[in-house]
Amino acid sequence: MAYTAVDAVLQVFRRRLTAQQGLAFASVLPAVLRAIFVKDWDVSKPPVPFEERQALTNEAKQVRVKHNLTPDNAIEATALGNPTVH
Repeated sequence: MAYTAVDAVLQVFRRRLTAQQGLAFASVLPAVLRAIFVKDWDVSKPPVPFEERQALTNEAKQVRVKHNLTPDNAIEATALGNPTVH
């Protein structure tokens, strides 16, 4: 559950970054999170605009939808590095 939630949040975030911005962000992440962040990233796609948090959360919930139990506070929990999601 935690892996899918973190992966989904990172995918949603990186869709909104250029490759240069994404690599700069990834460079400050711990190795495992960096690997999750860049895995399968198609950098040829242009970034999409940021949206309201609820729309971003809904997008994260659509990643691997059959196996996704991402909670409503997944973005906050991921940003804080807090394993307690509810």
